Amino acid sequence: MDEKEQLLWDRIQAYSFDNIDADFPFLKRLARDNNWSLKYSKSVIEEYRKFMFLAIKAGHPVTPSDQVDQAWHLHLLYTEEYWSVFCKKVLHKSFHHQPTKGGLHETKKFKKWYSNTLDSYKKYFQSSPAIKIWPNVEKRFSNAPYFQRINTHGHRLVKVDTLRLLRYALVVILILSLIILLKPTLIFSESSWINMKGNNAYFAAVPSFAIVGILFVTFYIRGMTGKIKVDEDGSNSNSSSGCGGCGGCG
Repeated sequence: MDEKEQLLWDRIQAYSFDNIDADFPFLKRLARDNNWSLKYSKSVIEEYRKFMFLAIKAGHPVTPSDQVDQAWHLHLLYTEEYWSVFCKKVLHKSFHHQPTKGGLHETKKFKKWYSNTLDSYKKYFQSSPAIKIWPNVEKRFSNAPYFQRINTHGHRLVKVDTLRLLRYALVVILILSLIILLKPTLIFSESSWINMKGNNAYFAAVPSFAIVGILFVTFYIRGMTGKIKVDEDGSNSNSSSGCGGCGGCG
């Protein structure tokens, strides 16, 4: 960094996102809104600082990772603080948020901007960006169409892999029940089956077994109400908000 770049970076590092008088400061709000740990949220804020430095000094349009974009989104909500303090007194320049307009052309554009941002990150900070916050280009944009803002009190969130596994279990339960009812000798030996045929309780138990299995799967899913898987790094693997790509004038 040259002298001017270092002065900018020093101002960005010295800037505090949290109001010391706030009971619910920026850091906690960012963690709450994204279901992140405080430790992970602190890391995202530090990467947001670097992104803002690149936005001013990289010399090209920049695009943040989704995590960094969430910090930017939240910062923009503090309108007076963002425009009158951060942009005016820290960046010394206005920096606008520009969401994608949609379409293949926009996707290609933001992918290029994001790639350039990663390259400039390495140039200025002499290290590769952390993968847990700055994924590669393809991963950065692969989930963009599926992000939605939701109320977790009114919706049930279940990890897709878990739900798929439960569906397979339900199918297996139903198939076994049908086999026992229609062709039991595929599972039991003929002698065992003859002995079991005399037990009327058995015939009542088979459909009951299927019903209990269905209820078990149903209530297991219902029991996961509001539970969102959090990865070891503290990030939310079922993020509920985001955008296809954002950029601004470098």
